[in-house]
Amino acid sequence: ADNLAREVFSVASGRARQHLERAVADDPELRVLLEQVRRRELDPLSAVQEILERVFRIHDDDYPNSPRAS
Repeated sequence: ADNLAREVFSVASGRARQHLERAVADDPELRVLLEQVRRRELDPLSAVQEILERVFRIHDDDYPNSPRAS
């Protein structure tokens, strides 16, 4: 049962990654965020937070154990 759950999460994670990559590729504002990270003008965790909010509507305060929550 644990192996099946791991397989489900593995497939879901792969698809979520593809969705994220497509969303970023299609959104000029999100591409700018990645460029800012590459130029060290924006920290990676801030970029993650913004991308998750825009693509999945996930906010750090929804997950209290998130590194950026509080």
